[in-house]
Amino acid sequence: MNETISVRGLSKSYGEKRVISSLTLDLPLGAVTALMGPSGCGKTTLAFLLAGLIPPDAGEISGVPEKKAFVFQEDRLAEEFSALSNVRFVLPGRDRKRAAELLARLGLGEELSRPVREFSGGMKRRVALARALAYDADILFLDEPFKGLDEKSREETVRCTLELTKGKTVIFITHDREEAEALGGGVIDLGALLAREQER
Repeated sequence: MNETISVRGLSKSYGEKRVISSLTLDLPLGAVTALMGPSGCGKTTLAFLLAGLIPPDAGEISGVPEKKAFVFQEDRLAEEFSALSNVRFVLPGRDRKRAAELLARLGLGEELSRPVREFSGGMKRRVALARALAYDADILFLDEPFKGLDEKSREETVRCTLELTKGKTVIFITHDREEAEALGGGVIDLGALLAREQER
């Protein structure tokens, strides 16, 4: 059984813009890996490639678990529906109790019935994260999941995320080294890694 996700010679361009070039790396299964680097260095593109949301131009990826959940940079919520309904969508039997428990753990226990269009940006992020955590995937892709949260909410949300993803594979995209270190696991400076690959 593979213990890593294997990336070999991966390349991806958008039109004339080469975003990822000949990238080779291994990502551990059952652990958190934080992808860091400046905006535009390819973090989100790599996550999309790993998740199978877009095809590579060249290279191979193997070992990615089949059951995936994704928190996108955009919340992608059903804005007219309540926080509770947004989370129940992904649960077997639309488990109301489980959805309510998750939202309460993320500090939204008093907001279950409000339509998410009325929520602040930080509240929407927590609903999007709750939905991903509820799905009980084997691998989670979290693209800046804590943006827009105040310090107290961020600390509580990081703690909850750690508890609920223990033993799972997490690919975590962030600009914030403190966040990366808070989630533990490894940190990959993707910008520096790609720069080295291009120099070869």
